[in-house]
Amino acid sequence: MGRLKLFAFLFHLAVVVPAFAAERPAPLAPKESELCRHLSGELEQARSFFSRGQYRLSAWKSTSLIRANCAEAMRGDAKRIGSLAFLELGERDEAGRLLQDLESTETGANLRKLRFVRAYALGLESDLLSESDRSRLRLWRLRDDGSAFDREFAAWKNSSGADRAAIRKLHADYVATRAKSPVLAGALSAVIPGAGQAYNGAWQSAGLAFVLNSIFLWATLDFADRDLKGAAVAAGTVFSVTYFGNILSAVDGANSLNRRARTPLEREMKQRLLPELSVQIPF
Repeated sequence: MGRLKLFAFLFHLAVVVPAFAAERPAPLAPKESELCRHLSGELEQARSFFSRGQYRLSAWKSTSLIRANCAEAMRGDAKRIGSLAFLELGERDEAGRLLQDLESTETGANLRKLRFVRAYALGLESDLLSESDRSRLRLWRLRDDGSAFDREFAAWKNSSGADRAAIRKLHADYVATRAKSPVLAGALSAVIPGAGQAYNGAWQSAGLAFVLNSIFLWATLDFADRDLKGAAVAAGTVFSVTYFGNILSAVDGANSLNRRARTPLEREMKQRLLPELSVQIPF
């Protein structure tokens, strides 16, 4: 009986176990898995979100792809898109980390473009860049200073193939575009609190500024009339804060309107002057 059990055990080891193991399907390689096939569509979504200016969604999609155990090429594309999305969101540290990860795998023209993006992210003019590339970075940083931009533009020896005439016209339109005058907005609010906000089209803010300043000015004069010096000083202090705050608010509102009016021109100028920052051009 003992021999029969031993024989059955050996037969199980020699025949049944190998046969059972042979019947088990081999696991799919990461790049062939169902998840990775699904994520290839997610990559296009990340690219689409970036193109539409939805940078937070693009960064989120890219981060999910980077963490997935899929093909290195897919993860590399996700790092490229994610780094640009993080840059647009102002997350330069996270963008720099992704760009550093990519640098070890890129060569040739792609490496040059990668270094250009890293220089933009860090705000530095790397010695590894050509003089033309460094000049493009300087032009972008000087876009709000008309005279400095003009001097740099005149000295720019363009070797990148960028359309100089289109960039020059875009910058001229960018500088000339002003929805509202910050000086006029501030002056109006200095004369009549809330008038600058009304000039900017912010009617609720205009009403609030007028009412608050009227109340504290009246209180200051009333307390002074009744010789309540402490109360008059307190009310006057609050009035001075609301008064100057109303002026600053009007100036800031005009500047915000100008920034929004300039955004489409700024975006197009960026695409022409710094094409490496577009997801449509791989690097």
